[in-house]
Amino acid sequence: PRSTLFPYTTLFRSKLSQPFATPGVVEIACRLAGQDELPPDDSSRFLLDVTRAVPILLVGGEPKSDPVQSDTAYFLAALGYDEGSQSAAQAEGAVPRGPLATSAFQLRTIGYQQLASADLSSIQCIVLSDVPRVPAELAHKLARYVSKGGGLWLALGEQTDVDSFNQVLFEAGSGLSPLALRQPLGDADNHEQFTLLVPPAKEHPATVLLADVQRLDIDRVRIYRRHEFGGAEGVSVLLRAEGGAPLAVEKNLGRGRIIVQAVPLGLAWSNLPLCYSFVVMVHEWLWYLTEPSLVKRNLQPGEALQVNQPVEASTGVATVETPAGWSAQLVGQEEDGRLAFRCARTQFPGKYRLSLDRSTQEEFLVSRDPEESNLTPLSETQIAAISEASGLAFGPNPFYQPAGQKVPAQPRAVAAWLLLGLVLLMVTEAAAAFWFS
Repeated sequence: PRSTLFPYTTLFRSKLSQPFATPGVVEIACRLAGQDELPPDDSSRFLLDVTRAVPILLVGGEPKSDPVQSDTAYFLAALGYDEGSQSAAQAEGAVPRGPLATSAFQLRTIGYQQLASADLSSIQCIVLSDVPRVPAELAHKLARYVSKGGGLWLALGEQTDVDSFNQVLFEAGSGLSPLALRQPLGDADNHEQFTLLVPPAKEHPATVLLADVQRLDIDRVRIYRRHEFGGAEGVSVLLRAEGGAPLAVEKNLGRGRIIVQAVPLGLAWSNLPLCYSFVVMVHEWLWYLTEPSLVKRNLQPGEALQVNQPVEASTGVATVETPAGWSAQLVGQEEDGRLAFRCARTQFPGKYRLSLDRSTQEEFLVSRDPEESNLTPLSETQIAAISEASGLAFGPNPFYQPAGQKVPAQPRAVAAWLLLGLVLLMVTEAAAAFWFS
């Protein structure tokens, strides 16, 4: 913590690795051995949600005769699926075979024709790999899916219809894509003419690993052909080509996230799938897109906790228990076939428990406000603003009283005197009754 007594700050960083055998919620806590002015901030804890697999849906476009040009094959390989996955990917609704033991993504592949009737309730991220036109009804279905916390990755390619994309997916800025499309640039067959990829920024969580040019080869990616976006003012850009043209942009829609990529996932327009950066990009972007769909268990004071439950499996009422010991009932609000239970009374730090029924209980952890550990003295401007707004007086002596200023006395409780008077009245009444009798 920053302190007026210790102006020098030392940062200690340590990395720990711990495998978990079973899924569930695990509480992680740490404590620094030592004493300082603020003992409460010497310890910290958070809740870790251990899951067995993250369900992902990969939607492919029209199949290509040349397997080298297949977009889904390289995506499957980046996730650790074996060579037999490509034949499985061509089957309707099939699950690719042979994932590595370290793969955390449970992948399911379908054709774009089956997406309209697919059940998306258990899917945490959808990847559209160079699909043709998307009907308006399907675009609205995807918009509802993203708004509830799902992730959507649009990888454009040769089958992308620019006019249909702008009309349905961009929809004058209110659709799934944050930017409109122009006609593609470049020649996919001429590998002598290419555009390099600029290393992304380190500040964004989706590109922090891709920015490491010391260990990755993001600067060796060659783009032969790409879709061109419209003006990117005010839009978050994840990847840029030389000259600043955006190659991957993102958009937040409701609770979910969307990434639109100007090149396909295969080798048709770039050598990206042949680079080590492609594997890192696939994993990091999938984690980034699926994060909002998870239950947010670590909260800040005042941040609402929320749990969704299917209508048919819910009683409609839940109970929340706070660290202060009080409990309250919550009534679920129906949203797209699910009940949402929310509670914004999380001002006190500690663990909150939300009971949906006797067997289902969700835990949340509210951390201390980090500003409580800020010991930096107030500036003269802050002191003047607080004094003017509240009438407080600041000075070196806390017991100093300016001349002519009266300090009101503390109010005294009268309940004790009333109780004593009641006792005396009862005694007097009893004595008088005895004397008269």
